[in-house]
Amino acid sequence: MFGISTLGWVHTLGSLPAIPLAIYMFARYGKIMPRSWSGLFYLITMLIGSITVFFISDAPASLGIGGLTTFLLIAGYAIGYTSALGRAGIYLEPIFLASQPF
Repeated sequence: MFGISTLGWVHTLGSLPAIPLAIYMFARYGKIMPRSWSGLFYLITMLIGSITVFFISDAPASLGIGGLTTFLLIAGYAIGYTSALGRAGIYLEPIFLASQPF
């Protein structure tokens, strides 16, 4: 249907909710809130999109963007659970989570 594979549909429809979720969190909180229900759903949908791109894309740029997105998501969510960076973590968390190259 429409020349898109089943995995392509999973990639597209799985990652699509991340856009309205990000808009909602920016409007309500001014940033991505990783420890909220919308933040968790945002993480899941972004990971669906960033991981499935490795299986459907042939372009090196897409693989790079998918890898960078996955790295920033994991780093942004993990940074809130570590105290190694001190106060810098407070500033790095929203930067990592808001700089997804979608």
